[in-house]
Amino acid sequence: MIQSTTIFVLFSTKYPLLQSSNQKHTCQYLYSQGARTFWIHNTGPIGCLPVALPIHNAYNYTPADGYLDQNGCVVYQNDMAKEFNTKLNDTVVKLRALYLDASFVYVDIFSAKYELIGNAKKEGKPFCHTKFYYQN
Repeated sequence: MIQSTTIFVLFSTKYPLLQSSNQKHTCQYLYSQGARTFWIHNTGPIGCLPVALPIHNAYNYTPADGYLDQNGCVVYQNDMAKEFNTKLNDTVVKLRALYLDASFVYVDIFSAKYELIGNAKKEGKPFCHTKFYYQN
């Protein structure tokens, strides 16, 4: 499983964009070994990871307009995650068409996590977001 932190590190170190074909090959191998049920989740909002915001946190730096979104997350990093997720979803659709006797469930982790981040203060839940700490 490739997790959000792994994808963040690969993006931030200028590795080529991860290809959803890696997941496709993994699923094909598992299918050949008898697997018929797959739960495939996309990546979360990597631009919201605490490690994504070190500069303006450490030095009280005010980023340029448009660098952060309304939740304090790095826009371009979340855009990369969305691009990856779109390609991954396309791959899942292709796998469903290829293996009719298998079940491929695509889980949208990005939206779930991003909603939690965006609604933390409103919901009265503590949420640590590097620079901000919401607590009722």
